[in-house]
Amino acid sequence: TYEMLRHYELFSILFPATDECLTEQDHGFPKLFIIKALQNTDIRLAEAKRVTPYFLLAAFLWEPVRALAALKMEQGSSEAAAFQEAGGEVISRQLKSTAFPKRVGLSMREVWNLQARFNKRTGVRPQKLLNHPRFRAAYDFLLLRAETGQADSELADWWTRFQEADEKEQLKMTRSEANRTGRQRRPRRNFRGKTKQS
Repeated sequence: TYEMLRHYELFSILFPATDECLTEQDHGFPKLFIIKALQNTDIRLAEAKRVTPYFLLAAFLWEPVRALAALKMEQGSSEAAAFQEAGGEVISRQLKSTAFPKRVGLSMREVWNLQARFNKRTGVRPQKLLNHPRFRAAYDFLLLRAETGQADSELADWWTRFQEADEKEQLKMTRSEANRTGRQRRPRRNFRGKTKQS
């Protein structure tokens, strides 16, 4: 259906920003993120698994969100702020072409915004992300990004292992390099200002 929509130039009417992004190649290769998302959806349907509309819409609009966020980061925005702003702007434009409930738009933005948080793997942040209501959808989105070369496969593998690990192993995985190797103790100073080794 997707290929037919593009063939008859109907996809550009329904998703104009996405269609514009798909005309450009990524390092000489066509952008395959949507194709992979649809293939995975077909597999889930064949296995009688649930498919959420917001996940598919998030996949359809990911390329324009990613492109706009990259532009905002070039202009000085942080990664988190760039994706928040880009997500809001892309959804606002998309609503002129297709209508969907506000809750769907909010869920899409959560999936996009959580992508940057996957890079933070030390301290309590991974556990907080794991407990987020949209974690599973965001994690599946990360896997799609890794499969299409948009995210590091090592990062996706780490999150797969983190979910399956027990509490002790999770704690070990989230320790910073400094904690794992042992912090070097700073020399103390005595009251005269001289260095005193402990």
